[in-house]
Amino acid sequence: MSALGKTIFFGLSAIGIIVGYAFYHDQLAVSNPFLWLFIPDCPLYVLLALLVVMFKIRSSWFRLIVSAGLIKYGLWTELVFLIYHDYYFAPFIIESTILLGIGHVVMILESLLFLPEHLKPVNLAVSLSWFLANDFSDYVLGTVPRIPTDHICLVGVLTVLLTFVSVGSVYFATRYNMSKNSVVARLRDFFIG
Repeated sequence: MSALGKTIFFGLSAIGIIVGYAFYHDQLAVSNPFLWLFIPDCPLYVLLALLVVMFKIRSSWFRLIVSAGLIKYGLWTELVFLIYHDYYFAPFIIESTILLGIGHVVMILESLLFLPEHLKPVNLAVSLSWFLANDFSDYVLGTVPRIPTDHICLVGVLTVLLTFVSVGSVYFATRYNMSKNSVVARLRDFFIG
């Protein structure tokens, strides 16, 4: 891992985690502590990615969860910005939306750094169960992030679809050895070693 890559990775991750948990602070304060794990989606997966690097975690199922989570919630945020464009691109918030949009695109790209080397069917079952439990928590138990609610049913359906798209895309990327792709391998070596 290069010193510059390490600095960039840890710096951006720290910013993402801090900003992310700050965003969820009020929601966590009024929520049942048993549901806290299901509330801060984006910062949780950035934190898990940081843990993979810090502790050199090689576990296929853990890397699947991290990579799929980065894809799912990066895409989810971008979709929410588009669905509620009148709100998120209003003059009073557009600068924040643009910065957050860039950060969530980085999350999606970062997922390539954590692709597992191999997967078993049980890895897929565990990860799908985890993400579907999170979807249930969000749209049935009410832990969905604070967003406008006029299209919440559409967002809920898209969220469940994103569960399958994100896990499926990591599965196919792993199956076709994307982790060994020369560009992905060089980026992984530069940023996380």
